[in-house]
Amino acid sequence: MTDPDGHGDVVLGAPRIRPYTTTSGRTEPAAPLDVASQVRDTGRYQPEMFPLDHADVLTSLSGTTISVAEVAVCMGRPVMVVKVLLSDLIASGAVATRAISSEPHDISLLKRLLDGLQTL
Repeated sequence: MTDPDGHGDVVLGAPRIRPYTTTSGRTEPAAPLDVASQVRDTGRYQPEMFPLDHADVLTSLSGTTISVAEVAVCMGRPVMVVKVLLSDLIASGAVATRAISSEPHDISLLKRLLDGLQTL
């Protein structure tokens, strides 16, 4: 369904909030995050201690380690918005991150993995 102004899809009953209002106008995260970066709740803080949008991010982690992209999908928010919110939570110590290694992969390991998957 399209909104009356023709600006895209609208979920019925859902409030329209512009992404930049969620991030106080910020468009870049303070922490270097990739969509594949793994994030997890440190357990130091309760979601209720943060503003609603940050609390939603913290709640979506629910004690598991997941990628930034997965957090964005769970929340139904743009990835860049989630990156900005996550970087705030990282700075506060509520979230920890681990970047995916950018080192070259061992080709022989990848071939063995592919062979194993093909036998399944």
